[in-house]
Amino acid sequence: MATSVFSSVRPVFVLACPRSGTTLLHLMLHAHPRIAPPLETRFVLPVLRTRARLRGLA
Repeated sequence: MATSVFSSVRPVFVLACPRSGTTLLHLMLHAHPRIAPPLETRFVLPVLRTRARLRGLA
C-alpha cells in the first residue's frame, strides 16, 4: 500500500527571526488548502529566558 506524503498528521513547527520573511512564508503556507498556519506567537524568547533563569535552581 502506497503512503501519501500528506498522510502524516503530525504538526510541523516553523521558527524564524523577526523581519526575515515570515509574513511572506505565512501567506504562502496559508494558500495551501491542507495547511492552516496559526497567527504569529512570541512565546519562544520568554520561555528561553525563564529556562535560563531557572536553570541555576536545579
